[in-house]
Amino acid sequence: MNHSEEKRIQKKKRTGYNIYGIRDSLFYLLAALACAVILIALADLMVSGWPLMTRVVLYVVILAAAAAAAVAFGKSSQAQVEAYRRQEGFEFIGLYDLADAQLTDSSDILSREEEAHYLSAVLENLIFRQTGIKQALCLTGRSGCGKSTILSFFKKEYREQYQIYDFTGYYYNFEAALAEMLGSDPEQRLQQECREKKVIFILDQFERFFFLPPEKRERMRELMIRVSRKNTAMILSMREEYLADFMKEFDVNNMKRDNRQGTAALPMGILNNLTSVIRDDVKNYHVIRRQQQNVFREWKGMSVKENFLTHLDTVGGYLETTTVDPVGNTIFYCENQNDAPGGKADKGIILENKCERLFGERGQEYFAKHREEPLIEQQIIFHMAEYEKKTKQRPEDEVRELLRLEEYELLEHYFDTQLAATGDYYDASRILYLLSQARINQMVLKREDLEYGLFENQFSRDGHRKVNDVIECLEDLQLLRKNIRRSDQEYEIAHDFIAQAFLSYSSSNLDRNVRSALDLFMAEMRDTNRQAYMEEKRRYNEKAQKSRYYAVVGIVAAVAAAAAQLILTAAANPWDSIWAAWNVYGDVTTVLPMLVMLTSMLYMYQVYQKVLQYCRGRRERQCRVIYLILMAGAVLGVVFYPYGMMFFGIFLAVMGLNCVFLLDGSYQKSSRKELQNYGWKCSLIGIAYAVLHVLFFLFNEVFPVYYVFIEMVMMFLLIGYSFIAHMTREYLYGRRMDAGSERVR
Repeated sequence: MNHSEEKRIQKKKRTGYNIYGIRDSLFYLLAALACAVILIALADLMVSGWPLMTRVVLYVVILAAAAAAAVAFGKSSQAQVEAYRRQEGFEFIGLYDLADAQLTDSSDILSREEEAHYLSAVLENLIFRQTGIKQALCLTGRSGCGKSTILSFFKKEYREQYQIYDFTGYYYNFEAALAEMLGSDPEQRLQQECREKKVIFILDQFERFFFLPPEKRERMRELMIRVSRKNTAMILSMREEYLADFMKEFDVNNMKRDNRQGTAALPMGILNNLTSVIRDDVKNYHVIRRQQQNVFREWKGMSVKENFLTHLDTVGGYLETTTVDPVGNTIFYCENQNDAPGGKADKGIILENKCERLFGERGQEYFAKHREEPLIEQQIIFHMAEYEKKTKQRPEDEVRELLRLEEYELLEHYFDTQLAATGDYYDASRILYLLSQARINQMVLKREDLEYGLFENQFSRDGHRKVNDVIECLEDLQLLRKNIRRSDQEYEIAHDFIAQAFLSYSSSNLDRNVRSALDLFMAEMRDTNRQAYMEEKRRYNEKAQKSRYYAVVGIVAAVAAAAAQLILTAAANPWDSIWAAWNVYGDVTTVLPMLVMLTSMLYMYQVYQKVLQYCRGRRERQCRVIYLILMAGAVLGVVFYPYGMMFFGIFLAVMGLNCVFLLDGSYQKSSRKELQNYGWKCSLIGIAYAVLHVLFFLFNEVFPVYYVFIEMVMMFLLIGYSFIAHMTREYLYGRRMDAGSERVR
């Protein structure tokens, strides 16, 4: 693995501290100059006796060094990360959407022609011949085992022979899609088409049926029953964990009836039939199995000769006909085997052969290491190595180093690279986390839900544009896709394997504050009984975002603090006259107290603007009053600059106590605990600073210069730590959601 690229990826993963809605390059420059000014003010305390020109040169050097560092850091943060993308002519496809039929012609896709031919044989021998019943052909297996690949090959091979309708992307609007494909009278149109050509309905990834609202599921079930007729067939695929849910909803052996309406002859308690029986005397379903070749069996006076199990539907009336349909197994489990067609040993193993061609003698070793992994995971891992070798032209030892990593390390590197390549690791990771949680919890997130969960305007007015750009990048990288074709109203994770793998990845790579906030949001979304609460919360958040109270008060206070400093410096300073007896700074004149107060005011503004105002209005007045007091106190801290450290400590403690007692028992327990812990820390640190200043005062009528220097350094270190630890998107985002999340009752 290339170490320079790994460093670029890690830099992209760092969200940084630009929460002010300005370009990164400008932010780095302003931040560097602000730090330089603070450093110059601190240095001025210690070098005040130096010659003027020497001090000027020193200050210029500090400013130039800060500007150079900002430019260098800005360039390093703009370094692009190259994503793993599918390449024509590769042995391995990686992660890609197989909905495009042309992809099946590529050499990097494992052929599934034999499986497609077998499905056609089942359709011809069983399902198309059925009239009294209509079995569904169902593919199931692990996530990533190749079900969609088989169906892609089937559509390619038989698009001329059959009339194939693929409804995979239309579950939410199934009725509209059916009308679009078959006209305003689908049943009449279907009856006509069935006379000319056999019709197949494909519903890939059918587990998404269970994500639908109850009324949508009921309507789709009715339509599926209506289109199950002569010369039609229905092919479904779903993950193995959804097979039981499917059998509770549908009778796979007879799609013409509703499995939920069955009645048992004997009491069954909590038991429920998952596979519908063909023989059922109550419903007149029977089975006659041939015992040997060309042997006729009699049933109620009629002879039956058939090589399959046979379904006979007796209607019981004199001279009435009896429907005889062939039946058989139509549920097939994909074993995730990658053998050549027919599994013949002399043909070898396809993936193993590809690995040997690509990686030489070690190819067999690499294949054996990942042989038991899902097919999609194998494709991703080997594609990464092939991409490193062919496209990036890495040396063999770097490729070997990559393949020696464990499975979780390879997937971590994959997600690191793909998310960093979007240019916005923070939003990309949040989007994938929400969609992964939605898939696991059988939910569909509308675009407005996704935008609200991301709270895209929290850090800038045009944040939604950045989110849209990231969504397009993730779609281009095949990590997510539109849930409804030709519509950008809903998105979903590209694959169940990606959802599961990313949730494992996020446990160690996504900031716990962000993860906790997103979990709270998803918990609220899952609770369908809280719709009124969610709407009230949305409305309040929109109102809070438009409010300019904290910004206006902060700006007024900052201007007042600067004006007070100007008056003290250039006009009249009472600490040199009427308050001289209480001036512990003596003749020391410095702008450090003002700089301390301005930076602390900016810090408090961020906490109130992006965290504490989202309490849905319950404590809005309290927070506004306390914030006004804090800003006024900051101005007083500049006026009473010899005691600035005491003022700083007192008002830091006030802000902390506000956080401690802000949330009551109606909010999430984890939210209260997090905010209370933060508040207690602020309070204790603030009290400690105020007490320390008082102790200095008790033993010194006038502070020596190094006392003043120590006080200022201590305060700047605390403020610097606070910004680095708390003024990040991860921290503010987590606290914002915590302060707005009600306890689930």
